[in-house]
Amino acid sequence: MKVSTLAFVAAAMALGACQEDKDSGPQLAGLYQTESTIKAGPLQVYTSTGVVSSPAVAASLLRRHWSLRSSFLKKDSVISVDNSLTLLFEADNRVTLTANHSGGSRVLALEATSRNAQRYLLSAVDSATVIAASGAQSRCELLADQVREHEPARRCFPVALMPGTFQSMCRFRPLQVLTIRNNQPVIPLYSWFVLVSRQGALCGQGQGFEWNVPSSNLVQRLAPGDTVLVQVNELALRKK
Repeated sequence: MKVSTLAFVAAAMALGACQEDKDSGPQLAGLYQTESTIKAGPLQVYTSTGVVSSPAVAASLLRRHWSLRSSFLKKDSVISVDNSLTLLFEADNRVTLTANHSGGSRVLALEATSRNAQRYLLSAVDSATVIAASGAQSRCELLADQVREHEPARRCFPVALMPGTFQSMCRFRPLQVLTIRNNQPVIPLYSWFVLVSRQGALCGQGQGFEWNVPSSNLVQRLAPGDTVLVQVNELALRKK
């Protein structure tokens, strides 16, 4: 199975970043390029009672929600050379991410805002702005904001888009997460699907190939009837 690099780059750019002090950990320097294979991670089902690692349970969920299958890998996936990524780590914690594709390339300016022995947080140099939807969030929307370990610090303030109608405008810096293994960077490609059942009503939200990892307290955030299917695939980076 082949996965377009642009798909998970686009997903990564939709995330936000928090500003943190620099921690101890490896100092990456120079040019890194993605390997040719995405290693498929195990499918896991999170519920309020714990984590179920049974492939049969996860497969049953995907069969019932077939439109999500493209966001989860059954086996390792090959990336073509034309769809490679490069990360250039420069002085002053500056990082340049280049996504190559058959029609050219796309460049994103980043800054290493936090690092330790387990991970690097790379924040976009330019901030982004979003308008929050009006009205109370559904249970699905609430859970969708809680499935990631690394979330942005946002500055939000009310705005009047129409007379008598107020919404929230929020600014943040898009984020990419790298994990560190044996002092080498790895891109964690996090796919997830939130499923909530309440009094016969069913709703769900999902996302594929984000550069993030599951929340460490995700089980504690779930109520009876909540289900979250997760998979963390990995794409290693090698120094050129």
